[in-house]
Amino acid sequence: MAKHIKRISIQTVGYACLLLGIAGIILPILNGTVFLVAGLVLLSVYSEWAKKLLHKIGRQHPQAERIVLKVERWVLKVVGEV
Repeated sequence: MAKHIKRISIQTVGYACLLLGIAGIILPILNGTVFLVAGLVLLSVYSEWAKKLLHKIGRQHPQAERIVLKVERWVLKVVGEV
């Protein structure tokens, strides 16, 4: 039961970050890129499509890929075993 709640919580926060990222593209007071990447990193823990999209972006931007990989490792440490 706890794994199920953890999964739903992470996905909810991930989708909320994606929505903030989309709003940040439109609104000048939010940095949309940060929220989009944060949402994708959170969703990549459980969603294969988010993981593929992150790695596709990483291949296009090698410096960003290193940062994303570090953040992914950190998120997996915090989240625990998936």
